[in-house]
Amino acid sequence: MNKLYYTFKNYELVYMKHTKNKTKTDLQPIFILGLGRTGSKIYMQILNSHSELHIWGEMQLLNPWYRLLPNTDDTYNILKNEGLLGKIEKVDELIDYCFTGRLNGTFWKSQIKQFKKKEIKKKLSKTELEIDDVLHSLLQQTIENKKILYPGVKFPLHFYYAYILKAWFPRCKIIHIIRDPRAIYVSETNQQNKPNYPLNKSYKSIYDWGILWYVITQFTLAVDFHREFKSNHPRTYKLFRYEDVVSNPEIQIKKLCDFLKVNYRKNILDIKVVDSSFDENKQGFDTSRIHRWENIIKPHKQLILESLLDKKMKEMGYNI
Repeated sequence: MNKLYYTFKNYELVYMKHTKNKTKTDLQPIFILGLGRTGSKIYMQILNSHSELHIWGEMQLLNPWYRLLPNTDDTYNILKNEGLLGKIEKVDELIDYCFTGRLNGTFWKSQIKQFKKKEIKKKLSKTELEIDDVLHSLLQQTIENKKILYPGVKFPLHFYYAYILKAWFPRCKIIHIIRDPRAIYVSETNQQNKPNYPLNKSYKSIYDWGILWYVITQFTLAVDFHREFKSNHPRTYKLFRYEDVVSNPEIQIKKLCDFLKVNYRKNILDIKVVDSSFDENKQGFDTSRIHRWENIIKPHKQLILESLLDKKMKEMGYNI
């Protein structure tokens, strides 16, 4: 396995120490993991259209190693720096902070408002809360409040730290999503064309090269992660490609339901979302998005991606 991947895995030790002596939970949550710009919202919308499932948005519990610096913005480090973790006397203050909107991620900004703060405080009182306790409580209350079988989160943390999820929730199921790295690169660079994007245009060239190397390293790690989890967790881990769910939604959704052990329902195909992979406010999947990168990417950038990721792209089923 890639040596760099082992370097990332070492960071898990920081977060797993407090889980050693904890009782293993029976919860069976679903976690969607993967690179950005791989269609994660599609999968969240698909799963949320099923009456037995509910998937929350991003929580950013743990960010990658390169953001483990002063002023890091992941949930764990924010709460740790505020002195709120692992202290019985700080439980109420910790829960209050979670509802302030100061934590990053879709869940903390808006979706947590669907929970009742008093209920959480009541259930977690007299507890030395760590970040996994907060997640466990939210997932358990999701089951109770929404009357579902399996709760989950889209991008609860970076996929580098998937082993932590397995330590916290041994019975969890992981949906790993991936996409053609050439399309990821184009999608990432297109972000800078949005009116509200804060990037100075004079840095566009530098930014583009930075994104290129970012995609190369991240895709490399994603493939290594896939090999490891496919080997070690064959029953609770499954890879899904963006291109497959967009081009053959019925087949892929059936595979997804089979993996999660829930009944397939044809109405799932009628989902309506506003996302880069769908036509806004329309039903159905936009297959034109699959190859749109071909008309946008610059030839020399494409050549670099294909040259450096040749074997890994082919392993994932992408033609050069």
